[in-house]
Amino acid sequence: MALHVLERVERDRAYADLTLHAELGRGDLPRRERALATEMSYGTLRMRGRIDAALAQVLDRPLESAEPTVRNLLRLGAYQLLFLRGVPDSAAVDETVKLARRAGHPRAAGFVHAGLPPP
Repeated sequence: MALHVLERVERDRAYADLTLHAELGRGDLPRRERALATEMSYGTLRMRGRIDAALAQVLDRPLESAEPTVRNLLRLGAYQLLFLRGVPDSAAVDETVKLARRAGHPRAAGFVHAGLPPP
C-alpha cells in the first residue's frame, strides 16, 4: 500500500493524503497494518531527502537511474532501516526484496538487497 502511494505521488503528483485515504478504503486491513502503511507512506515522503542521501552512499549507480518502482522500494526499505524501531532490520530487508519480486521486478531484488543502507 505504501509503495502504491509513493508511486502515485511521484508519477502523478497525487496528494499523499488523498491517495492513502483511497488505498486504506479499498482494503480491510487490521488497525496495526493501517497504522504501519500510514507511517511508512508519510515517513518516507517526509524523510525522502535524508533517505536518498543515505542510499547514494551505498548504491553503485545513481538512484534516479533506477525504475520508479525500484527507487520507491529502496526508499521504503531504507525508511524502515533508518527510522522505524519496531521492525527488525532483517525483516525490513526481506520484505522489501519480496515486494520487489511481487511488484514485477524480480531482477531488481538483488539490487534492492544490496542497496539498502545499514542502520
